[in-house]
Amino acid sequence: MKVQVRVNERGALRNGRFAFTNKLTLVSELLQNARRAGATQVTISYDATARRLTVIDDGCGIEDFQRLLTFNESGWDEDTIRTEHAFGLGFSKCLYAASRVTVTSLGQRLAFQCDDALDQVELDVEAAPDADPGLTTVELEGADLPQLDQLIDRITRGFPLPVVYNGVSQARQHCLAAMPFTATDIGQVHLWGTDGGEPATASALYLQGLLIGSPDRHLHWEHQKVDVIHLNSALFMARMPDRTELIDAEEQGKRIDGAVRQLWRTVLEERKQKLPPAEFVERYYAVARRQNLLEVFDDVPVVPRQACSVVIDYPTTADEQERYLQSPDSHPTCEDVENGTIRLAAFSPYQKDESHATLMYARAAGLTLVHTYLLGFEHWVTRELRDLDVEDIEVVAVGAGAEERFDGIFICELVRLCDRFEIRHGTDVVTISDDALFHDEVILCPAGCRGGAVVKQVSAYTGEYDHFDDTACDEDMRRLDRLVRTLRCPDPASMLRCLLQDLPLNDYAALVGRTFRVALGTSADEASVDLVS
Repeated sequence: MKVQVRVNERGALRNGRFAFTNKLTLVSELLQNARRAGATQVTISYDATARRLTVIDDGCGIEDFQRLLTFNESGWDEDTIRTEHAFGLGFSKCLYAASRVTVTSLGQRLAFQCDDALDQVELDVEAAPDADPGLTTVELEGADLPQLDQLIDRITRGFPLPVVYNGVSQARQHCLAAMPFTATDIGQVHLWGTDGGEPATASALYLQGLLIGSPDRHLHWEHQKVDVIHLNSALFMARMPDRTELIDAEEQGKRIDGAVRQLWRTVLEERKQKLPPAEFVERYYAVARRQNLLEVFDDVPVVPRQACSVVIDYPTTADEQERYLQSPDSHPTCEDVENGTIRLAAFSPYQKDESHATLMYARAAGLTLVHTYLLGFEHWVTRELRDLDVEDIEVVAVGAGAEERFDGIFICELVRLCDRFEIRHGTDVVTISDDALFHDEVILCPAGCRGGAVVKQVSAYTGEYDHFDDTACDEDMRRLDRLVRTLRCPDPASMLRCLLQDLPLNDYAALVGRTFRVALGTSADEASVDLVS
């Protein structure tokens, strides 16, 4: 017994309509036919009420109508078939998107019902003496093309020929004549942001002037911050029949990204030679990082401030946005580093489980932190840069006092009072007397510390759905502050004195120098206050 592959022609023709995911691609195919025919302009009109689409071009015309209706057999010349991979499927979309088709070209006219064509009924080609022999007209009736009015601009945006739609010339902002392009090994590329350094938000890919992908998915175009790439049709092929993606999309995507990256490298090297170092880094750091080209800054005599941080506030775990870190206002220069005007040290906030001690040390020592993962591997600053991530660190409480376990809503840790504490980082030492620190599972509270903000070093206070639980955090801060006051003030007089320290007495001049007799109850309403003198 022998078997062979067979094709049920009638079934294949009828079921072909299910291969197309977007009716609007038939407009793209008719545009492409016009371009291949050597047209200089395409005119499109669409009546949504009548559901009638008309496409007119001034190309070479159609000599053999049979080729138009022969599937998988291209009617184009050998060079077009070779360079553009013309498969002979484009016009078939018309048969599935309309109920009736009329094609007029070179003094001939073919009009038919689409169902008849799909049933392989023989169709008559008739003379059309009334038609302009220099124009080819394709008219589709019963064509339901939703949103064509809104999407025609995107469909034609990269098309090389002038297009008029319902009497309006289309802008074609991405066509080769609309902006400067650079020839690369993948095709013609226009990079967004080469002058200002602002990275593109996306790429618009075109093959033979037509968009790769569905136009209704490319809303990012409206922002205009896109790299525009016209791919070489001899090297790239789109997946038929709707051209929604490239063949071997993942591999080809890497190829495209590599070409764009190489083009950016050329641009950056040129700008580096022309601009002052600080201006070059400020303008182009973001795009260099986006393109993984940070090595272009390796020999520039400044450290990108975008790769640096200064600790400007009390560091906490609860601040997931790390607002206590801020980039410096200017780029540290090689001269500043060499003469000691600025002190740099390498630090990664993600390297250590507990980095609060290091951050508080850096803040007290006036260090500028360098995040080396945001630099090239061979940047000049990394050669002799002190690395806080690998240095030994020791926290020593000076004048240790009372201690007690704190039980809060989110945390339960040992609290230890002290006069101050020292942070020994490598061979350097700083003294902290006004901020608490959570280190090695102990909360150290020096004499000058006020409030309970240190609880945010212990916990991120994220509750259900990862939302910050500000109520629990505020309550734990209040409870810790109360505990610390109790530990510091063993007698009533010292407790009152501690409470008075938090009052801005300078704002109440009438109280200064006065003597009061105070009797306290369980609430402010029960308090008795008498002026003695």
